[in-house]
Amino acid sequence: MARLFISYRTVDGRDKATALARDLGELYGDQQVFLDKDDLRGGVRWRAAIGQAIADGPVLLLLLTPQLLAATGDDGALRISAADDPVRGGGGGAPAPPPPTAGASFAPAPSAPALPVRAAPGGGAPATSG
Repeated sequence: MARLFISYRTVDGRDKATALARDLGELYGDQQVFLDKDDLRGGVRWRAAIGQAIADGPVLLLLLTPQLLAATGDDGALRISAADDPVRGGGGGAPAPPPPTAGASFAPAPSAPALPVRAAPGGGAPATSG
C-alpha cells in the first residue's frame, strides 16, 4: 500500500508529477508513492484502481498546475466542474496539505516510518494501525 498519492492534471502536470514521484521515492522508497502512470497496469479499470488506492488512506499530494482548474472539456466547460472529473474526485477523504505561500519555510521531510500508516477520514489526524 502506497502512503503518498500524487494527483495531477495530465495535460500540464505529468512531467512534474513524475519528477515529484522520483524525488519522493528516493526519500521514502518507491513502494510508498502512488503515481498512476507507474502503478497502474495495462487492462485495469483505472478509476476503480485509483479509487482503491485512495480508499487505503494515503496522504494526498495535489499537484497545483495552471491547468488543474482551468482545463476544459470538449464542450468548453471547466473539467473540474464535472462530477466525473478524476482530479475533482481524487480527494476521497485523504488530507491535502495547504499550498505553499511566497517566502514559506518548510520543516525537514519526515523519515519513512513517520509517514502515516492510514489517513483519518475527513482530513483529521492520521490514524495508526495496531
